Amino acid sequence: MNAFEQAQTTYCEVCDSTPCNKQSEYFGVCPTCHKNDGCINIGQGHWMYCKAHKVMWYIGSNLFSAWREETLEYQKARWVRLGMTEFLTIEDALRGVQPCLDHDTE
Repeated sequence: MNAFEQAQTTYCEVCDSTPCNKQSEYFGVCPTCHKNDGCINIGQGHWMYCKAHKVMWYIGSNLFSAWREETLEYQKARWVRLGMTEFLTIEDALRGVQPCLDHDTE
């Protein structure tokens, strides 16, 4: 069995799954629990997040078209409702990108 095959059949105690979510979640997982709670759009930018551990990470911009249907007011309201101001940005996944709610990027 090669390394890839072994990773696909190895049980992960952290995320309680086989294979580990790190192997199957394309847009990343929380480093603590190996899960994510979804994606939030800020302008054209997309951020994945974990509510339990209050972390978020940038995955790119204009990857999904849903942001085009959202007003900046809707995005800001969702940001506040989820409590994203209290979340820690995982820097190594971001390469310095920070969410900007000050202007409309459309």
